[in-house]
Amino acid sequence: MSDTKSPLQRTAAEIMTKKPVVLQASMTIREVAQLFLDKNYTSAPVMSAAGEIMGVVDEFGLIKAKLVQRIETQSRDKIAHHTEYLLPATTVTEDTKLPDVIKEMIKAPNHRLLVLNRAQGLVGIISSKDILKFVIGVQATPGPDLKQQLQSAKESLAKVETELQQTKGRLEVYKDIVMENPSMIHSVDSAGKILMANKKMHIELGYDPNELLGKTMFDLYAQSMHHEAVQGLKKVEEDGKHQSTLTTMMKKSGEKVRVDIASAALHDDKGHFVGTISVSRVIDSDILLQALHGVFRDKQP
Repeated sequence: MSDTKSPLQRTAAEIMTKKPVVLQASMTIREVAQLFLDKNYTSAPVMSAAGEIMGVVDEFGLIKAKLVQRIETQSRDKIAHHTEYLLPATTVTEDTKLPDVIKEMIKAPNHRLLVLNRAQGLVGIISSKDILKFVIGVQATPGPDLKQQLQSAKESLAKVETELQQTKGRLEVYKDIVMENPSMIHSVDSAGKILMANKKMHIELGYDPNELLGKTMFDLYAQSMHHEAVQGLKKVEEDGKHQSTLTTMMKKSGEKVRVDIASAALHDDKGHFVGTISVSRVIDSDILLQALHGVFRDKQP
C-alpha cells in the first residue's frame, strides 16, 4: 500500500538522517578537518566528555580556530579550546511536524537541526535536502560515473595525505584545504581589497582562476549594496565577527545570486586588524519556501 500521508503530517523522526556523526570536544582541529574532507561534511555537532551537546562546528569555525591557533603560536589544538567558534545548536523533537521543522531550520545559524528524543538524546539530524525529499518528492540518485568519482576522490585523498606528510608548514597545508573547500571562501584587507578567493568562489561567480585577486569587495556586490558592504567590514573590525546573514552577490555576468555569508576578523601578532575572512554559500531557502508554499496551496479547497 502506498504512503498517502501529506508532507505536512511528516514528523522530524520521518525526515531526519539517523545516526549522525558526533564530534568529541577532545578531537583536534586537524582530525576534524580531515574527517570533513574524507566524508564531505560541512558541519557536525560537538559533544562534551559529559555527553552534553556543546554546539555545532562548521568549516568556517574550523578555519577560524586554526588561524587563531597559528597566530597565537600556542598548542590549543583541540575543539574544546575554541568553543567560541561553535554555532548554537538548534533542536527539535522527534514528533515536531514539518511546518515547524522548516520554521526552525530557517532560523538556525547553519540551516541544520538536531533531533532529540524524549530523553534529550541525539537521534538524528535534518538538512534542507532531507526536507526537499518530502516537500518536492524527489530523491538523490547516484550518477552513472559514481565509480569514477569515487576513484578520483580516493586519488585526491591519497595526494593530500602525501602532501600532509611532506609539508612542514601546517598553515600552508590548511591554505590548500581552503582553496579546495566546497564552500566559497574569500579574504579582504582592511580597505576591502580581495587577497584570497578559493576555487569555489571563482566557479560560483563565473570568474577565471585567480581573476578575483586584486579586485575589491565592491566587485562582489551591486552598487546599491556598496554601503552595506562598507558597514559590514566596519562591523567585523569593531566586533570581531559578522554573524551569518543573507545577502546578494553579483556574478561576473551581472546575474544576481543569493548567498548566506559569515565573516570574522583577522589580526596580526600585535592584535592589529588586518582584514577579514568570509565563508559563503549559495542558499536554497527560497526554493524550499516556494515548494512549501505550493504544498499549502494544494491543500486549499
